[in-house]
Amino acid sequence: MGAAPDVWKPVIAELDGTPVLVRVDTDVTAVYDLATGERVGVPLQGLFGAMSATVTRLDGRSVLITGSSDRVIRMYDLAAGEPLPTTMTGHTGVISHLAVVEVDGRKVLISGSDDSTIRRWDLATATQIGEPLTGHAGRLTAMSVVGDDRPVVLARGYDDDAISSFDVATGAPAGPPVPAVQDNITTVALPGGLAVMSTPDYGQMLFVDLRTGARFDHGITDRMYSSTTAAAVVGGIPVLAVSSYSDNTVQLRDLRTGQQVTAPLAGHEAPVRHLDSLTVDGRTFLVSSSSDRSIRIWDLNTRMGR
Repeated sequence: MGAAPDVWKPVIAELDGTPVLVRVDTDVTAVYDLATGERVGVPLQGLFGAMSATVTRLDGRSVLITGSSDRVIRMYDLAAGEPLPTTMTGHTGVISHLAVVEVDGRKVLISGSDDSTIRRWDLATATQIGEPLTGHAGRLTAMSVVGDDRPVVLARGYDDDAISSFDVATGAPAGPPVPAVQDNITTVALPGGLAVMSTPDYGQMLFVDLRTGARFDHGITDRMYSSTTAAAVVGGIPVLAVSSYSDNTVQLRDLRTGQQVTAPLAGHEAPVRHLDSLTVDGRTFLVSSSSDRSIRIWDLNTRMGR
């Protein structure tokens, strides 16, 4: 699917029950249906300074939300391709990460910035909720939101050696810091609860409970060095997707046994730099972007025969 930005990874989200991909670059910011690869709404051109984006449904219309280098959060009517009058301000650095979740019946926008804060916004009123969340050091390098009933936001800063987590509803820490040395944050809903991948030493891989820090057993015994990862449960099987820099493929490994569950995902012509997954209505998609400036979408249920 088209060209990927050199630096900013694509974002995947859910829009009206449809998994979509949001691509941000200096020329065109566009949304794509993950299942068909077709564009959703009107591509928006000339969003100078846009560094991050996500989508949601608000007041009966599909809305694109962007964060930019001028520290302003803006919203656009995706169907019309027109800006909405509401903006949100408060960050003092580049807004590099955005996500939307539902908490207690209201839609909450979560924004992460180079100012070492994460902020929560009530989208219905465009007002900030509570105080900024702090706990990571330096420029925000990774942010992830996981959980449906009680969402948790995870963050890692440039100067951190651990992942911090916060309860979205209360802003309080959701659990102990999780040691990590990789920039990407990999989460998965395992039978025992929400888990995050931890790499306390280069190459060592653990999965730990977000709220307690307790370890989950897994079957992958080999060490992983500088690999990009994502995780999901596909047809009841917990799967870890791992990039292979030697042949530009992505391996799918059963977390219970460590074995590959299907042939490697091949097609990229350069190393895969970003992986992400999304499950909607029982179907799981994996999105990979590469240094070859391409974005590829994989239907994991089809690949695994589930």
